[in-house]
Amino acid sequence: MKQQPMLNVQNLSVAFHHKGKVNTVVNNISFSIAPGETTAIVGESGSGKSVSALSILKLLPYPKAFHPTGHIFFGEKDLLTMADEDIRQLRGGDISMIFQEPLTSLNPLHTIEKQISEILFFHEKKTSKEIKKYTLELLEKVKIRDASKRLGAYPYELSGGERQRVMIAMAIANKPKLLIADEPTTALDVTVQAEIIKLLMQLQKDMGMSILLISHDLRLVKSVAQNTYVMKDGHMIESGLTENIFKNPKKFYTKELMKPLPKPRSLKEKSNKIILNLESVRVTFSLKKSFFGKVLDSYTAVNNVSVSLKEGHTLGIVGESGSGKTTLGLSMLQMIQYQGLISLEGKDLKKINKKNPRAWRTSMQPVWQDPYGSLNPRMGIGEIILEGIKIHKKGLKAQEYKSLLEEILDEVQLSSSMQQRYPHELSGGQRQRVALARALILKPKILILDEPTSALDHTIQRQIVKLLQDLQEKYNLSYVFISHDLAVIRALSHNVLVMKEGYAVEQGTVQAIYDNPQETYTKQLLKASKVI
Repeated sequence: MKQQPMLNVQNLSVAFHHKGKVNTVVNNISFSIAPGETTAIVGESGSGKSVSALSILKLLPYPKAFHPTGHIFFGEKDLLTMADEDIRQLRGGDISMIFQEPLTSLNPLHTIEKQISEILFFHEKKTSKEIKKYTLELLEKVKIRDASKRLGAYPYELSGGERQRVMIAMAIANKPKLLIADEPTTALDVTVQAEIIKLLMQLQKDMGMSILLISHDLRLVKSVAQNTYVMKDGHMIESGLTENIFKNPKKFYTKELMKPLPKPRSLKEKSNKIILNLESVRVTFSLKKSFFGKVLDSYTAVNNVSVSLKEGHTLGIVGESGSGKTTLGLSMLQMIQYQGLISLEGKDLKKINKKNPRAWRTSMQPVWQDPYGSLNPRMGIGEIILEGIKIHKKGLKAQEYKSLLEEILDEVQLSSSMQQRYPHELSGGQRQRVALARALILKPKILILDEPTSALDHTIQRQIVKLLQDLQEKYNLSYVFISHDLAVIRALSHNVLVMKEGYAVEQGTVQAIYDNPQETYTKQLLKASKVI
């Protein structure tokens, strides 16, 4: 006898009132979740995944948001017709949610203990002492190290993985029947991703709860979900057993989602000229100083790292958060103090930087992890892209600047009409192309790319990787590509540097590192990249 679904969504539509018009973002979708099972909804950003999930707990901005059609049955109750007081009893009780970005979801002014306790005080009739004891048990259950010492910690004092564990602890506090996990592993290191997923699967087994997984991470979905629904532009276009969806996708869009990243391109005959060289680079941060400025305690983020980058090649730098990847990239860009030697085309950058900081800037440009955060929200796209070249190439005529702008927009495959828009009006992939255009307009020899694809959908990742490959071939560019995504590193890199706790534990060609890793840590990273 077939089990009745725990959650049954029927013909759900979601629309928003906007400037006197109605914008429908989800159109008549239906899906169900069986007790104790994991169901996934996949699709690109803007497909309607998260909006559909938020509708279950009525967390949309009503009355601006509304539902033209549909029912959401949790057992026999229609959640869309429930009174606000009744739905509040369900939130954090029978139905819980793990939000996408724990740093913004957790209150920065409250301790971890207070935030978990708040849910328990609302739903449980327990004393303060009992709740404190149970809060500690929850932190231990989600494997927070030194849990008793972390009760008084604030969100900013925890790592990304620890914050995600706190979110899980809050979500399972009242033993929910359904857990909604919205991109629970986005931007986490591969090892932390694997730990979080194993933890969720174990908790599901122990508690018998159902999980609705919202994700664009297809490796994750394939490994944990029994059923998968595919969304595009607010429509549910394909559904079925996860195994069948991955083995035999029916729709063209689903096939596009399943496509792997571009294969690494073989190096053509190029010079072996070393364009960037690092010798015994060390970066130390002061943690505590005396009244007179003497360093009493310090932390070494990069410890005697030596590596080189050849012209036209890509150096991939991998490792967990805190391994020193980004710090090493910042030292290359002369944005932090360091010891050791960093030379650009044989010249000591530290010496050049002291004499004339602008002299070498056009040769090496950064592309940051979060383009939304690194692009000025008050400036138009055209202004943002031209800002750098107006500093380094003063005196050009307005028409010359315009020609350079249109040329670079075409190079990164953006429409000329985009120059009038603002960052918030673009998608994640478009913003990343703007960040590339801003760097490339200066005609650099080296790009330092720090996690430029970590929060992008798989299809957009594929486009950005192909674009970077094309630009490298066309302009003989050299890349330093910093990432925790080993699939992207493999697609782009010629050589790989593996970092752990500030040390370079292994380096070599991409084939050697991926096919025959020597260090235990490298093997762990590669194993974890398969998710579980």
